[in-house]
Amino acid sequence: MLATNAYDATAVGANRTITMADLVALGARTDAAGYVRFAQEIELLEQMEIEGKLKIDWRHPETSTGKRYTDMVRFTRLR
Repeated sequence: MLATNAYDATAVGANRTITMADLVALGARTDAAGYVRFAQEIELLEQMEIEGKLKIDWRHPETSTGKRYTDMVRFTRLR
């Protein structure tokens, strides 16, 4: 939902960043289960990248858990 909404709200050629905090604002927890849920959102972005809809520009690994989950992703919408 977060990834799809972010994609839909981004103009072609524009950049958008989604963060773990965005998902927490939608009710996710900040524990391992929350990071797994965020990883599922990233998988949606990766599928959109394969489909040529966007380009993932970078990912940021968190440092609070020591497990280096991704907590931020920036993408550019291509179409």
